[in-house]
Amino acid sequence: MTQFVRRIGIFGGSFDPPHNGHYICARAAAEHLSLEKVFVIPAALQPLKPSGAMASREVRLQMVEATFGADPIFEISTLELDKGGNSYTIDTIRHMKQLYPVDAASLFLIVGADTLADMPNWKEPDEIFRLATVASMVRTGSTLPMFPPSWNVQVIQLDTPMIDISSRDIRQRVAAGQIINSLIPREVQEIIKEESLYIMRESARLA
Repeated sequence: MTQFVRRIGIFGGSFDPPHNGHYICARAAAEHLSLEKVFVIPAALQPLKPSGAMASREVRLQMVEATFGADPIFEISTLELDKGGNSYTIDTIRHMKQLYPVDAASLFLIVGADTLADMPNWKEPDEIFRLATVASMVRTGSTLPMFPPSWNVQVIQLDTPMIDISSRDIRQRVAAGQIINSLIPREVQEIIKEESLYIMRESARLA
């Protein structure tokens, strides 16, 4: 009898703030890969972003829940927020491997094209590619970065919608008083307004 293999996705980031592009691309990845579940994991502190997130951990979690919470394929995980300190993807993957042992689960790390190119700078990248399949949200036919051959065989290129939205652009638009209605869920926009997010600090960065 063939054992059923669970297919689990991991989708992490600062989510400062999460936006429609995050949701649409993660949903497309889940469908393309036939994933049973995708864990959305806000980072406590990303080592390659020393300035840190602008919104607090608690508020970013609220925004992530507002963006992904209504879709049952997504499960919000506070693993990295609870742990605190630098959030390393390899530690998260190892934790997921404990929850879903290698003989019972396939792990897919869902990343954007920019993130994929930056992965050689991550902690223990060889182990990341050994323990999980990396699914990159770039157009099929795009050229992969120059990786070791053992990495390339563990990369799946996902033909996902091309949505030109970034969290940084949203923060800058908020700081400039520009409209962001079409870029983020209404609930996230309300949180940004209620918490007065991104106004002063992003304005200072732009000065």
